Amino acid sequence: MKWNLLWILWLPVWLGGCVVTGSSITNLTPSQLSRSNAGFYPIEVMWETNQRGVVEESVQPVVQVGTNNFPMQRTKLTKNRWEALLPLELGASNVLYRVRVDYQFLDVPVRRANSQMSPMYELRVLDAPNIPAP
Repeated sequence: MKWNLLWILWLPVWLGGCVVTGSSITNLTPSQLSRSNAGFYPIEVMWETNQRGVVEESVQPVVQVGTNNFPMQRTKLTKNRWEALLPLELGASNVLYRVRVDYQFLDVPVRRANSQMSPMYELRVLDAPNIPAP
């Protein structure tokens, strides 16, 4: 009898652990890149979630630099990877950025919106070493 009662007390704890959802933003961009003549630098992230009901077509990550947002595009031939070209001033040596993923998920009876924010990342731009001409 005592064991049956103990099992009933643990049931909510066990069920609560089953519905935990999580998602993560993984930065795939190196922390240092060589200076580009065009002034654009690639930013790439991977977003994974185990939340059920996410509407795939609604996922839209953006790169945030200060108050500016740069939309990201889904990479070809891969799943859950996104990329954007980040413009920098020609003399800039670093930039702080973060990625925000906006998405919708199915909830009874309608879709609901949610988002996730990454930590702040720093991209350092390195000048190419001066190589003497032969």
